[in-house]
Amino acid sequence: MFFNGNKWIIQNKNDLLTDLIDTKTDHLETKFYEIIDELPKSIKDKFTEFLDTNDQDNYLNMIKEELKMMLYNKKDIPMKIIKENDKALIYN
Repeated sequence: MFFNGNKWIIQNKNDLLTDLIDTKTDHLETKFYEIIDELPKSIKDKFTEFLDTNDQDNYLNMIKEELKMMLYNKKDIPMKIIKENDKALIYN
């Protein structure tokens, strides 16, 4: 389940995380090459390793598990946003 800005949508969690990883990997890769000269070697090496291994199932599963934990631990953030939006609608 995810919030699209207007309502909660039920979607397969694995599909949602795969889409998130695919979309954001492309964005991160673009930004990486824009700022590559400013980055320390250690960051360049780690990100290059990520790009080289992100298609491997084990690596993707590890990222998905970390995302699941992060999303669960930060679940209060969308609720705060919803409450703020509800208050704005009431007062406007």
